[in-house]
Amino acid sequence: MLLRLICLDRSLQKCPTSLVRGSSYRVGRSSKCAFVLKEASVSRHHAEITVSDEVICVRDLGSRNGTFVDGARVEEAEAKPGQTVRFGSAQFQVVAQDLPRGGDFEVSEVSTAFVMQKLAMQPAAVKQLSDAQRRVLGQLLEGFSEQEAAANLNLSPNTVHNHVKAIYKKLSVNTRAELLALFVPDDQKPMRKAQ
Repeated sequence: MLLRLICLDRSLQKCPTSLVRGSSYRVGRSSKCAFVLKEASVSRHHAEITVSDEVICVRDLGSRNGTFVDGARVEEAEAKPGQTVRFGSAQFQVVAQDLPRGGDFEVSEVSTAFVMQKLAMQPAAVKQLSDAQRRVLGQLLEGFSEQEAAANLNLSPNTVHNHVKAIYKKLSVNTRAELLALFVPDDQKPMRKAQ
């Protein structure tokens, strides 16, 4: 299994092209970090992540604004595929990809970062969404949680949750990672070598 840490907002400036099992990566504002984030709430040397077979171990380096796994502040914790990791207010999601049998997979071709385009250039299915659902989708693509989207849009959390369920259904996805993958340009999607 290959693990990736995908940025859910626009804070990521630089990152490694892939995460290598057994390696450690610094996260922070410093240009010396592997994951360089342009976000005022992130410390210069905010956290360190270590990649294992099935989880990413996250360790806070005494940051001012904290490191969080699924919303809970942590000093050190494991993050599994599907969980969110937040450094200050910079949000990421842990995503797993099964490696094909036979070893014909070039790990370095799998990017850890997805760059999102403008909503107007997105899948045709977006046209099926109502205006309210598009506004909620925009908040999700900006990296806001459902609760934050509710506050930003002056809606109840229940209303936003119902919009999110409708968006997932109309776009035929089940998770936030699958939703974000729809908005990745083809030239930035992970590729497998021809067999």
